Amino acid sequence: MGSGIARLEMEQTHLSMTKTGCRTMPSCFWTTLRPPRISSLSSREVLVMAANVTEAVTLVKTQPKRAAAVCFVSAMLLLEYLVVYSVQCQILFTSVGYDRLGMLFRYPGLYAVNEDGSGLRRLPAYVGHPRGSPRGDWILGTKGASDVNIDIYIIRPDGSLTHNLTNHPAMDMNPTWSPDGRQIAFASNRIREVEPRDIFIMDADGSNVRHLVYGWQPAWSPDGRRIAFASNVDPGAVGIYVVDVDGRNRKRLTNPGNPRGWDTDRTPAWAPDSQRIAFERHGAIAVMNADGTDLRFLTDEWGSLHPTWSPDGKQIAFQRVLGVGEGAQSDIFVMNVDGANQRNITNDPADDMWPSWCPVPLVTAVSPAGKTPLVWAQLKRAP
Repeated sequence: MGSGIARLEMEQTHLSMTKTGCRTMPSCFWTTLRPPRISSLSSREVLVMAANVTEAVTLVKTQPKRAAAVCFVSAMLLLEYLVVYSVQCQILFTSVGYDRLGMLFRYPGLYAVNEDGSGLRRLPAYVGHPRGSPRGDWILGTKGASDVNIDIYIIRPDGSLTHNLTNHPAMDMNPTWSPDGRQIAFASNRIREVEPRDIFIMDADGSNVRHLVYGWQPAWSPDGRRIAFASNVDPGAVGIYVVDVDGRNRKRLTNPGNPRGWDTDRTPAWAPDSQRIAFERHGAIAVMNADGTDLRFLTDEWGSLHPTWSPDGKQIAFQRVLGVGEGAQSDIFVMNVDGANQRNITNDPADDMWPSWCPVPLVTAVSPAGKTPLVWAQLKRAP
C-alpha cells in the first residue's frame, strides 16, 4: 500500500523493511499492512503477498525452503483476499453513544453493521468520517486535538496501529482514498484560515502533499481519473464539481438553484462504475449521471446526509436526522438505488453518523466468542 509498497527481507532474528517500486499484483506480491513511513512501528502481524518476479526466481534458486514457505503463505493470503473481500462487506459508521437526553446508550466509537442491521459490533479503534481502504487493511478518518486542529489518521481495524498522516496545525478533513490505495485526497484550511476550503492530495504515507483545487468534501472516482467535490469557486451557489486528478478540466455539474430552489449541494459519492454520483441537496439525497444530467431525488425528507454506495451499486446507505431541535438524533439508513425500500438499520437512541460502505472490518475482525483473529498468517519476531 502507498506509493512505494514495502517488501520484507526475512532474516534469522528480525524483519527489516525497505521500499520497492512495485505497482501491480502480478509483479509485486510482498506487501504489508502498513504504509512505508510507519513500517518501522512494531507489529507481530506481517502479511506477505510474494516478491516481484526477479526476486522470486532468485529466492527459489538460493533458498528453496524459504521460497516454498513464502509461496504457501502468499497463496493463502491471495485466496483469503479473493474470497473474503469479494463476498463480504459492512457499513462503517461513527456513533457518539449518547441519546438525545444525554444518557449513555452505547460506548462511543467506530462501529460496523451489515446492510440489514445485523452483526452490529464496535471496533477497537476510533476515527470520525471513516473510510476503509480499497484493500480493506486500513481505516482512514479524522481526529481532533481541538475544534481548530483536526488531523487525518490511518488506523488498523483491530486498533493495533494508529498513525497521524497530516500532523498539521490546520483543520484537515474529509479524507478519501484513491481506488488503488496509493493516494489520499482531503480538504484543509491550511491556505485559507477559515473553514477547510481547499483540496489537497498526498501519498498514502502522508508525504508529497500538493494542492489540487479550491473546494471541499472530495470523492475519488473508482476509475481513478477524477475527483468530485463541493465548491463555489465559480459565481453562484455551492454546487458539485469534478476535476481531473492533475487539477485540469474542472467542471461544475450542478446548480442548486434548480430544480428545487435550495442553495447547497454537497457530499458527493461515486457509484462503483464511475457513471453516477449521489449527493446531498439541502437535506435530500439526489443522484445524477457523472456529467450532471438526469438529476433525480431519492429522498424527500429533510435531514438525509452523507450517501455512500454499496460495492455492487444496487444500494445507498446514508445518515438521516430524525426529529428537530434539541430532540434531533441520527440513524443509518439503507435504500435501493432508485430510492425505494428505505429502512433504518441502526434504529437506536444514539447519534449514528458518517456511514461508509466498505470491506474494512473483516480483515482483522474477531469472533464474538473466542476472539480468534481472522488473520491469515503471522511471522513472529525471533525471541
